[in-house]
Parts: sequence; structure tokens; C-alpha cells
Amino acid sequence: MGRIEWRIERECEDAVRALEAAGPLPPPVEAAFRRKSKRRIWRLPPAPGVPKGAFLKQYLGRGGLLGFRDTLWISKTWREARRIRRCAAAGLPTPRLLAVGADWRGMLRDSTYLLTEAAGETRTIRNALRDADGPGRRAAIEAAARAVRGMHEAGFAHGDLHPDNILLRESPAGAVEVVFIDLPSSRGIASPAPRPDAFLSPLMAQDLAQVFAFSRAVCSMADARFALHAYLRAAGAERFPIGILREIADAMTEENLRRLKAASGPG
Repeated sequence: MGRIEWRIERECEDAVRALEAAGPLPPPVEAAFRRKSKRRIWRLPPAPGVPKGAFLKQYLGRGGLLGFRDTLWISKTWREARRIRRCAAAGLPTPRLLAVGADWRGMLRDSTYLLTEAAGETRTIRNALRDADGPGRRAAIEAAARAVRGMHEAGFAHGDLHPDNILLRESPAGAVEVVFIDLPSSRGIASPAPRPDAFLSPLMAQDLAQVFAFSRAVCSMADARFALHAYLRAAGAERFPIGILREIADAMTEENLRRLKAASGPG
């Protein structure tokens, strides 16, 4: 971490420097090298100021003209950092942002980095739904649906709500609390978000379709319908808008079902 130039969040200087001084990085917990997105993620151990540990996410630079474009344009790292700040400002549970950074090769940015505090004792909603009984599944699904509505009311849609991007933890009061991670695909929507029975933007419908699809893939059709009703209740809506049904039909194609079932398998 020594060669990264950091832009550190307020009151996080000591935590970032402690993580930098902790020594070499451990092996990454995830390494994905797709055509349009190459990234690695490390889990960092606890340090002074970050008792729960931290996650370091690296988006690798692409070099050449693409590297020049990445240098000029807003990268996924900066976009995700802005979304985390907006979640926190709206009171949505989200990992604490510590810093964003970059390393440089001449005038070009080689890679960008996002450093966030770990969310503590959490489980992915995939594992929670697989292991819970009926009432436990409904409580987890309702918490996720209400949190999605809260995100929409905060002014943006997640865009990639697969089961590993929704974490569940227990609040101090004993309730189920939702933490959203992996926000670079999120997009801004009208704020405050409209009631879905009056108007449903395509981005809102996409989030709902994804929640419906993974609820069906991991649990049952009844649980998927319950997720939609939980969202509508949180929004104060009185009826199903046609837009939700159309987006759900698109989400339930065979290709998406295969992908969601794979994501819902053992792991």
C-alpha cells in the first residue's frame, strides 16, 4: 500500500496510516479479470481506528488510450465512494469509507483503490435465506426490500443486487439490518423517489426485478411475491404497477435464472 496516493476521508487519517504500516498485503479474497472490469479485493486485519478490519478494492488500469480515458473520466472507484457517502448521509447502513487512492505511471493512473471499514459480523443474504426457517426468511426478505426502498428514496438505484451484495447483521436492538456493498454500478434517480404506483423508473424496476429473481431462486415464488409486497408497503403504494411486472418478466429469462441459481449455490 506504500505507493498509493490517498485522498483520506475526514477523521480517518490515523486509521489509514495504521493499515499502511501493517505490512504487506495478504492474498486477495477475490480476483476478477473481466474484459471491462479488472479488480482485486483484500481483507485487511484490524488495526488502530479500524477494530473490525478493512477491505481494500483495486480496479486495475488498462493502459494505452483506455488508461488515458480512465484518467480523465470518473472511475468506478470515485463513483462508488460518492454512493457510499450518500448512503451514509441518508442514514442507510453502509461500510465506513476511509479513503480513495490511485497509483500513477507517468501522467496516467495505473490503478484506483477504495478503502472501507469492514461491516463487522455479517452474512450474505444468500446464506441467511438458505439457512433460515420460514419466519426468518420473511424477516430477511422484508428487511432487504425496505432497505432497497430506502436507497431509492436516497436518490439512487444499486444496479447489481445479486445475493452477495446484500449483507445482513443484527442491530443493537436485535433487528435485522441490511448493508449494501459493491456500489459502482449504481445510478442516480429522481429524489425523492416517486411512489411506484404513480411512476416506476427503469432503474428502480431493475433493482426490484433482481430482488424478485434471487428471492425466487434461493427460496420460492411465494417469497419472491412477498419481497415485492414488502417494497410496496415501504413505499406507501396501493397497487402493482405494470412496469414492475414487465421488468420481472425480463429478469426471469433462462439466462438470468441460470446465473442467479449459480450465485445461490453452495459457497
